[in-house]
Amino acid sequence: MVEDQSTQLKKALAEIHQRWGNEALRPASSLKPQTTYIPTGYPTLDSLINGGIPCGRITEINGSPTSGMTTLTMNIIAQAQGLGRIGIYVDFAGVFDADYAVHCGLQLEGLLIARPLDTASAMDVLQIVADTGGAGISVLDHIMVIPHSERILGGGLRRLSPALRQSGFTALLLNPGQPSPALAQHAALRLTCENQGWIEQGRDIVGYHVRVSVLKMLWGKVDRWVDIDVMLDNAAGEEAA
Repeated sequence: MVEDQSTQLKKALAEIHQRWGNEALRPASSLKPQTTYIPTGYPTLDSLINGGIPCGRITEINGSPTSGMTTLTMNIIAQAQGLGRIGIYVDFAGVFDADYAVHCGLQLEGLLIARPLDTASAMDVLQIVADTGGAGISVLDHIMVIPHSERILGGGLRRLSPALRQSGFTALLLNPGQPSPALAQHAALRLTCENQGWIEQGRDIVGYHVRVSVLKMLWGKVDRWVDIDVMLDNAAGEEAA
């Protein structure tokens, strides 16, 4: 009886593979986790989030102006470039500052800037890049500045996620605005940045304390935070005491 079942199963597998290909049905052992991480440039933050930003996944970083969100993102891109990954910056609002990017350690020759007209076009750019299979990191800045983009964003992220996992390409979505249910659903990691106060030397402001909190993490605990120091004369900063 067992032998008959085994024979029937083999025949069924053969038919499935013939009709839809070998990838249609395969052992779970072939799907071993392949996630690696891009360091953030802040060791205590990396420790909090199990090594850094997960490759092949979507990460959301949110925060208001001067929260540290942009500086943290620039440092992550610089770290990715140091690992040989190309960077793509989708700049909806035209806020990308090349001088500050260099200040944060970015290599402009290894960074591509895109300025699409709408959310759908931005998602198409990321989909095409992820489908190439090359290792890289993409940033969508001010993703919610386009009105009524939530539905389009959700559909785009749903299509993008499998391509990211397949290629190992990494997507960072910066959200300085309203909460996004689509991002909350599809992001493997969600961080929020808050300015905790300025760092002063005499009468000069030389940096600010930033609290980075974990709102969602698929492979770890949430509702945790770490303080880092962002220095204006050295964007890579120093760990907060």
